Amino acid sequence: MIDKGGKLKPTISKSQKTIMSQQCWVDVFNAAGLPAAHEPDMPLWLRCHVPLCIGFESVAVVGELRGGGASWGEAKLVARGVKESFALIKGLGYQVYPKSKARISDLPTFVLTFMFWTFSRVKSMRELLASGKEECKALIDRMVEAAPRATPAVKIARIQAIRPV
Repeated sequence: MIDKGGKLKPTISKSQKTIMSQQCWVDVFNAAGLPAAHEPDMPLWLRCHVPLCIGFESVAVVGELRGGGASWGEAKLVARGVKESFALIKGLGYQVYPKSKARISDLPTFVLTFMFWTFSRVKSMRELLASGKEECKALIDRMVEAAPRATPAVKIARIQAIRPV
């Protein structure tokens, strides 16, 4: 968090854990009082994190451009792009992992739309994630490159549509 003077104020959440691929580092973090958890399949976890990452970053950028949050239509565009991104993961032969992300991938578009629309109105989070604009663009570019290998084919235009300009 940033304090009133504009300086970074470090905070540690007891409920949010840092996810790590090596148990030895989880042990070190936990011993230091920093919540951590082991993820045995980090490459798959990261792959399945991308749809949400691009969704939140994309809607944050749009919200910042509008100066107060995304429109319902913009949030719906993002929701469709996220659903198509999860379809791409499946089309490349991977399962959506972990179960929490699999549940999100199965949500109806209107529920995801509401989630992104609401998120885009939280100024602190919108400002923070809008800083990921270049990351969002790069991740979408990599997905577009991988899309021709998906079976069944995905509607890549839905993913491209949420790429920040």
